[in-house]
Amino acid sequence: MRHYLIIAAAMLAFNGLHAQVPDTIYTVTAPVTHSLCYTNNMDTLAGYQSADGSPLWMTICSGHMAACCDHAYLFDGPDATAPLIGMNSADESLAGLTFVAYTGTLTLRLESDATVSCETDGFEPLMWIVGLDASSVECQPMGIAVQRASTFNLYPTLANDQVTISVPSSSSGGGLLQLLDLTGRTVVVQQIRSGSTTLGTSNLPAGVYVALLTNEAGSTPRRFEVLH
Repeated sequence: MRHYLIIAAAMLAFNGLHAQVPDTIYTVTAPVTHSLCYTNNMDTLAGYQSADGSPLWMTICSGHMAACCDHAYLFDGPDATAPLIGMNSADESLAGLTFVAYTGTLTLRLESDATVSCETDGFEPLMWIVGLDASSVECQPMGIAVQRASTFNLYPTLANDQVTISVPSSSSGGGLLQLLDLTGRTVVVQQIRSGSTTLGTSNLPAGVYVALLTNEAGSTPRRFEVLH
């Protein structure tokens, strides 16, 4: 299922985007992992393409960008004029978000202003994986900069009207649970305790979501899909 974020051309112009081809293009035959601690006054594009035109998958394993006015844009195509499939929309971690470029080409654009960045303010660096299927872009715990010690279980991963969050008593006593859609927008925020917590999903649009549990031990994402 395609999960597109539709943004009007006027909004793209407002955010300073211009027609531009990637600085570097990578041909993906095996999973490609990149990391970057972004700087101030950055405007750079990286392109990815599959050798046979098959869809490309991308997962952001870790990273944080300032809400104003730093942006990461993902385009399903060879440059920044292609359809926009995702962008950061809040001052929060981007970890756990997955996108699919069905054209077989993917363009990532990183844009920042003159103040506040990973380099100057100690944000968690961005790390992402681009591959040819969902299993190839699974983030491995040892490859993620943040220690994800706050473990929990989520089921079912294909949900209709509810999901259950199960937090072991040894996992720092619960924490702040956020549900985010694929654009990075937070749709649910709730403090939970250890044990089982049921969350209703009947009012959420069908699509892929990330449940992010954060406490003093760290942050742990779990992906699931809502089907109606």
